[in-house]
Amino acid sequence: MSTAKNQVLICGAGVGGLALGIRLRRLGFHPLIVERQIGVRPQIKGEYFQPAGVKALNQLGLLDAILQAGGVKIDTLSHGFKSPVTGTLNRFESHFEGDFESSWELKFGVAILHEDILHTLRKVYQDLGGELREGVYVAKMGFGSDEQPFVQLSSGETLLPLAFIGGDGRHGVTRKQAGLEVLDLPCERSMMATLIQGLNLRMGEFYTEETPAGVFYAFQYASGLARVYVCFNNEDLTRANANKESFLMSEIKDSPIYASGAHVHGPIMLMPTADCMLKESVRGSAIWFGDAAGTLDPLGGHGMTMALTDAIRIADAIAQHHESRPDLRAAFAEVARASKSDYLRYRFLSQWLGTLFMAKKKRIRIMKWHAFRRYSHDVTLRKRLLGFFSGTEQGDFAVYDLPYFLGVLPTELRAGFENLRLSHVFSKAQNRLLTSPISLYKHELKKKTLGFVQRMI
Repeated sequence: MSTAKNQVLICGAGVGGLALGIRLRRLGFHPLIVERQIGVRPQIKGEYFQPAGVKALNQLGLLDAILQAGGVKIDTLSHGFKSPVTGTLNRFESHFEGDFESSWELKFGVAILHEDILHTLRKVYQDLGGELREGVYVAKMGFGSDEQPFVQLSSGETLLPLAFIGGDGRHGVTRKQAGLEVLDLPCERSMMATLIQGLNLRMGEFYTEETPAGVFYAFQYASGLARVYVCFNNEDLTRANANKESFLMSEIKDSPIYASGAHVHGPIMLMPTADCMLKESVRGSAIWFGDAAGTLDPLGGHGMTMALTDAIRIADAIAQHHESRPDLRAAFAEVARASKSDYLRYRFLSQWLGTLFMAKKKRIRIMKWHAFRRYSHDVTLRKRLLGFFSGTEQGDFAVYDLPYFLGVLPTELRAGFENLRLSHVFSKAQNRLLTSPISLYKHELKKKTLGFVQRMI
């Protein structure tokens, strides 16, 4: 077996793994990143950093490099919201307010092609002297009597690293090798994505709109091409599969951003949005993060923010506690607790977004009508919602926020709940709900959460 002083083994050269490697190099460590895939291939995923993710990029010293690689600043979030009563569409805009030049006020998002992110992070990492081995994977992983990880690579080398970091994605095998339990948290939606030429989008705008099947959102790159995601309920999956391009264009053709001559420019990717999470993401001095620890519904767009935030947490924990293995294990456990709290908060926000945009039942549409009326005049409400989804507002998100955002809970009543400090009580209940096994998840979510909302009408 071989080991090296301060060596950290990172499995996976995705956004999170590379960001972690960069952070560790700058802290004086010698990370080794192994990646099964050779090279970078274009993928339709992870192409928008929420403002909280932009702050994490800046903290990692990567923001300038991402912008130079073609990243577009997104300062406006626009909703095309149809009245469930009249069917008329209104467009509400919220702006990320802040100084673009100040490192303390980075209140804007960034859109960039996924392959450009990976190329940029690889270059920064390797320029810092970081080691990346492509075409290499973890063939076997185990733990000694003191819970120290040992890893056998496909190259035949066996390592005893200071710490093992699993960032090998939602289909990664290392968590299975470590004996960690995965909980399936199903989502009854699918997503389709492509590049479209010729839409009426403003540069710097992130646009969302309800569609017949669900919701779509779009933003534009410097090239003029727009990335469009269409999220829809699985009842439309057969129709979507039959003719992907026809289905996708039919979902956006009545939108105000659609223009005559708009056409699909890139390949169309169809993907399920099923979620999963690890019951526990730490074993000894090994920790899993990003999609390997828990995939988030892409409807909320918080996946990369989670990965970058956890990369910073993990690197800083290693820097502070690497001289004592017991202290490092305790630090990793604390990182996992903070990460799980963020995960559950973002997950609940995605559930809210799915309810608002995609629920078709009559009572839910009544709630949407309430929300439409509230959105029409309540700028404060729109800014609060923007803060939650952008990650710039870090307060707790409790069960009673859902009916508040749906317009059926008055501002005064919500403030009363907050003054009674009930967030913690509600958060405990919803966290148990959201981490229930698959057999309980759908029943409990509908019964407790949406049932609570309906009683407020």
